[in-house]
Parts: sequence; C-alpha cells; structure tokens
Amino acid sequence: MCKNHTLPAFFLFLLCAAMLAACGQTDAQSSDDAQTTASVTDEAVTSETAETVDPAYRDDLGEYDYNGEEFHILLYGDGDPYNWSEIDVLVEGETGETINDGIYARNLALEERLNIKLTGQYDLNATGVLTKAVQAGDASYDAAFLRLSMAGTAAQSGAVYDWNDIPNVDMSKKYWDQSIIRDLSIGGNVYFMTGDISTIDNQATWIMMFNKAMIANNDLTSPYELVNTGKWTVDTFSAMTKDVAADLNGDGNYTMSDKYGLSTTIDTVYGLFYSTGLSFVSKDDGDMPYFNLDIDKATDVLAKIGTILNDGNRTLLSKRISNETSDVITGIRNAFFEDRALFYAEVMFHVANLRQMETDFGIIPLPKYDEAQEDYITFVNPAGSCLTIPVTVADLDMTGVVLEAMASASYEYLTPAYYTTALQNKYARDNESSAMLDLLLENRVYDLAMIYSWGNITSGYADLADKDSTDLASLVAKKEKQINTAIEKFIAAFENIE
Repeated sequence: MCKNHTLPAFFLFLLCAAMLAACGQTDAQSSDDAQTTASVTDEAVTSETAETVDPAYRDDLGEYDYNGEEFHILLYGDGDPYNWSEIDVLVEGETGETINDGIYARNLALEERLNIKLTGQYDLNATGVLTKAVQAGDASYDAAFLRLSMAGTAAQSGAVYDWNDIPNVDMSKKYWDQSIIRDLSIGGNVYFMTGDISTIDNQATWIMMFNKAMIANNDLTSPYELVNTGKWTVDTFSAMTKDVAADLNGDGNYTMSDKYGLSTTIDTVYGLFYSTGLSFVSKDDGDMPYFNLDIDKATDVLAKIGTILNDGNRTLLSKRISNETSDVITGIRNAFFEDRALFYAEVMFHVANLRQMETDFGIIPLPKYDEAQEDYITFVNPAGSCLTIPVTVADLDMTGVVLEAMASASYEYLTPAYYTTALQNKYARDNESSAMLDLLLENRVYDLAMIYSWGNITSGYADLADKDSTDLASLVAKKEKQINTAIEKFIAAFENIE
C-alpha cells in the first residue's frame, strides 16, 4: 500500500473498479487460507505508463545490464504469512491471485530491465544467519529482509550498511517510507528501510474495525463521521463500547460466546498509546534518542485504556478466553465476524480473514487523545520486516541499482495489487474506504524503544494496563536509570561502528 501519500488518479480508478466488483461478489475461499494476504483472483495487474507516474515515484536510474547475474536476498520466515514471513519477493509464476501476480509482474519487469535473476532463501533466524555470514566475510546475500524486532541486533553489530552510503538509492523518493527514516534513523544513519517494495509493514499496521449493523442498531454515530470531523477520540471510543455488551445466554457470565463493545488483544495498549500522540523517546538535535515520556498524559491514557480493557462486560480480551479455547486470536476475531463485537482492533493482516463476513464493516484509525490533536496516528508493530543491506555485499553499486529499481517497480505493480486485494478482501465496502486506507498510512510511527526494549518500559506500560494500574510514576522511577543506561550503551554501540 502507498506510504505517506494520497492515491494518484490511476489508483483511484483501480479502487473504484475494485469496489464495484467487490459489492456483487461472493467469496468462496476459506477464511483460514494461509495465503489470505494474496488470495483474490483478479485480472492481471498492469503498470502505469512512464508518462503518468508521478516523478516522486519514478526512479532516476540510467540503463544497466548485469548479464544475467543473480541477486540473492535473505528473507525472514518460512514462506508462511502467518509466521510474518516476507512473502513479497519470491513467486514461482502467475496464479491468478492479485498480489502474487503483482509480484510476478514486478519481478519480470525488473529482471528484464536490468538483465538479472532474483533469487532468495527463507530462514526464521535470518538475523542470526546474516550476522554469522558477515562475521565470516561471506558475500552470499545482496540484501536481507529481517524482522524489525530483531534487526536491531544486526545494526548494532555493524553487520548492515547505512542506507546513506548506498549508491544509486534516493531515499527522498516516495516509494521509500519516510516514517521509518524519521523514526528509526540513528544519528542521521538509516539502517532499516521499507516502502512500496513490501506490503508487510502495512499488514503490521494497527487498525480499528467497526460493525456497521451494530452501529445502526444502537443508534450510534458513524465512526467515519467521527473521524472526518476530528471527534474520534479515546473518550468517544470508550463511551461507544460501554453499553452494547449483552449476556446472550443469560447465564450471568460473560464468555467468548457473548456480545461485547470491543474484541482485541492486550497489544491494543500500544495501539492506543501511540494513537494518542505519546512516545517513549524523542530525538535530540543530533538525531540521537533519549527517554522522554510525558508521564502525566501517559498516566491519563493508561487510566482510560485500563477502564476499557479490564471491563469484562465490555471487552473480549484474548487472554480472558484462554480457558475456553487454545486459539484465542480466532476467538476474538469470531466475536466480530459473528456480529458479537462492535469494534475489533488488530493489525491489518487479520482483516483478510473477514472476507466471508456477511455484515458490512468499516476500517478506521485508532482514536486520538482529544479533538485538539491534529492527526490520527497509527502504530506499526515490529513483527513486520525491514530491508537491510549486509556490509559484505560483493557489488554495492549493483545492490543500490537493483533495490532502487525494485522499489520503483513495486509502486507500479505491487501497490495497486495490494489496494485491489484489500478492497476485494472486504477491508472496506463503501465510498469512504480509500480515504480511510490512505489516512491509516499517512501518519504512521515506529518506535526504537520497543525494538530495543530499553528497560522493558514498553512491556511494563502494557503490564500496568493489563493490571488496571495507573502507577506509571513508580514504574518510571524504578526503570529510568536502567532505560537511560541502555540508551547510552545503544548510542555507544553505533558510535563504535567503523
């Protein structure tokens, strides 16, 4: 999906066409299909002509011929999207599935343009494999997609390049995600990258879904209207979830079979923390992180989150149904799927499993802190992967050319495929859908504190919410020295990289 930009006219046409098609179709595919992120059959995705592509999305590369040389990419995972594998690189051929065929078309265009052969390999320990290869001086990998939560290990060890040092890469181009550059740069150095070249960062984006029938039946204001008027706040969200729950079987206990205002996991704590404009760290003038938590505001948000999540008659939380099912993720999803939850908060990856849901639903960002907050902010879970370049690459010039061309081609082929699939997988079924999908990605945030677990402050905050405690001041007092020491060591590690 597009990163930090509005859709050009070509994509808007694609979206409208896909919406019209989606309104009249019946999806007979299994909701447990492991390829849910790329499972909609559609016509082949075609590229825009060079003349219609915004220059900000067109690379400035010249002509290159690498005489059929292989370009080998190390990929996190095992090929299974449910394990957060990076599945946007390798495909065997056209299958009629939109995402698959978008990747195939992109790869074919890239290979023909540069006369290369894309190859790759999966490994669930990709970070360890890459680090070991670098230590051995092994130049087997020209690039690597590493899971973001573990990529920091490779960066701190000096195993990957600063993207500023890669020839032929223009990071100002819009097919590179400007948010990850802003949030995860260290002293101006950029070790992690994503953008149109991959969809997994979109899949890891935290979102909110709402059941349109339940909104209407409870005479509630449309969340679309609330978002568009700037009134979609945590307090509004809390009020809407409060009075819709019901003990459907009348046994006096709220179980996974009853009706709720919200179904979700404890990770919604992070989604709401960031959506309210909070952060654990800031950057100084030298682009170095320092601990900077607004304790008063964070405590207020913590109280609001705790009220919502710990009300068992309001929220179906995954951990609470572990005694009822071994598959708690499906349990909370089914509450929404079966019209027993007004709202459902999860990463975008899970929405594709709702494509057989009969009731229409909408997708929106998580709420703001208050109406004075200017933007809706969306958190990217570090479960997704990022693109890195090992310092042992044999031909750095070629690596830059291939990745720049691949990113540019992804905007032409992979991005429209993702949008088409998103709509046909019923991410949204109305005229507001494209605007909301754009809004979700316009103001996304990544977090160094979560990736590097400084003093375990992020998990500590979630634990407080889980316990319905607002004693954040005590947690910070206990952890602050540990956090600052960890950040100092972190900075020193990067300063010592030769």
